[in-house]
Amino acid sequence: MSAKTEGSVAGTASRWARRTGQAVLARHSFAGSLGWTAVAVTLPTLLRLGLDPSRSGTPFVTYYPAIMLAGLFLGWRYSLLTTVLCATIARLLFLEGLPSLASTPQGGAVFGLFVFSCAFLVSIAEWLRRVLAELDAASAREALL
Repeated sequence: MSAKTEGSVAGTASRWARRTGQAVLARHSFAGSLGWTAVAVTLPTLLRLGLDPSRSGTPFVTYYPAIMLAGLFLGWRYSLLTTVLCATIARLLFLEGLPSLASTPQGGAVFGLFVFSCAFLVSIAEWLRRVLAELDAASAREALL
């Protein structure tokens, strides 16, 4: 690979990282955040319905990326809202007619793992948002010098 090609790849990666960082740190209105939360719940639900409309498989699997992205781009509060909405919709659409998750030891374990996994995803997303905010602030200070 030539130096020119490597430079353009690195430049493209750098521009992409800068734009993504700006998108992560962008402020959203309350209505806009609720709208993106609705998208974060609707898209994985439609994907899950398209892939496996029955009760087989894991009901929450398509929701994990949406929860992570909501946390990253909207913040931890909207990620928690996305988690609650996703869990509710999964229960209503994919677990309807089955006993409550908390009524059996296996169901309790599945629910506990879902909650733990989502808390972990929300924490990682919030940590990354804070790191990006600190980098942005450091970059702004550096530009002033």
